[in-house]
Amino acid sequence: MCDSDLPLARDEEIEGTIDRDTMPSDIRGRILIMDDNELVRDALQAMLESLGHEVVATAEGAECVDAFRKAQEDKDGFDLVILDLTVPGGHGGVWSFERLREIDPHVQAIVASGYGTDSALAAPSAYGFKGRLQKPFKIDELQEVVDGVMLRSRRRRR
Repeated sequence: MCDSDLPLARDEEIEGTIDRDTMPSDIRGRILIMDDNELVRDALQAMLESLGHEVVATAEGAECVDAFRKAQEDKDGFDLVILDLTVPGGHGGVWSFERLREIDPHVQAIVASGYGTDSALAAPSAYGFKGRLQKPFKIDELQEVVDGVMLRSRRRRR
């Protein structure tokens, strides 16, 4: 697997999906990622950094929640969180997202998984996620979902 090919599914009903022609190329943010697979985590971090984002990477849910809480306390929060759905032997995306919403009810999160049959990936908005990435995905697909979620979030805050 190369850096430009990571595990995305498209769903026009997902809030994070927007028309590519209207998508600005200068969207930058602070993103927290959680994935138990080190190779995937490192590739995702590299892809996001190549798009101009600042990234903090964690391996499982409890670590992710701790990093999010510390950033909130330090007044250095995240614009977006990308959560791996399934973490064998640890807390996965749904558990983590529930804890993150206890800290910040307005947290913007994208669910990511290689398991296309999971209900959170099939209907992410039902769980509160603003977008989804089905592994493997390419960097342009990652950018489309991330930019879409961040752009919509910024429009709501105005």
